[in-house]
Amino acid sequence: MPCRVILAVAALLAAHAAEAACPPAPRPACREAGMSRLRIGTDDAGQVRRFRWTWKLGARTALGEFGDPLASSAYSLCAWEPAGPVAELELPPGGTCGGVPCWRLQGTTAYRYRDPAATQAGIESVRLQASPQARTRVTVVARGDGLQAMTPPVAAPLTVQLLRNDSPICFEAILAAASFTRPATRPATRPARPPPTRSSTTA
Repeated sequence: MPCRVILAVAALLAAHAAEAACPPAPRPACREAGMSRLRIGTDDAGQVRRFRWTWKLGARTALGEFGDPLASSAYSLCAWEPAGPVAELELPPGGTCGGVPCWRLQGTTAYRYRDPAATQAGIESVRLQASPQARTRVTVVARGDGLQAMTPPVAAPLTVQLLRNDSPICFEAILAAASFTRPATRPATRPARPPPTRSSTTA
């Protein structure tokens, strides 16, 4: 199971490896989470269709340490196996998604990226939640046809980092396992229900 999970993660991240911005090795001194979870969903053919990485209960982080994704701070989601880099997903600053800004400031503590069409590297949503205590949270969700399969085997553990590209600030999780799900198989058509039977009485 762990090998299959790691392969699925690599499949997702390999989709846009050609646009490399990740370093050859994990960035040092990244902020670690008190809890991190990775969920991956595939279709019946084994192709990655959905990816959700949650990094939470992290070290205190001010909103300004996330930079300015509304205008200038790009992010990269990067992964490495012990032998070297696997691949990445890139998320540029600014932009318009469905006629509205992709990035938005939520209150005074968070940035939110939302693209229902998942046009940028399959990324559907990102949330960067600051906290003055050890409750900083990062969530990345990606999905769709842009998540290509990767054939080479990938070794565990897998290091996943979200890098701010205009700063040394980064967020890290080292994963040996993840939740791995497949959609339930459903019949193509629903069988027709038999007509109800009625009892009759004879006087």
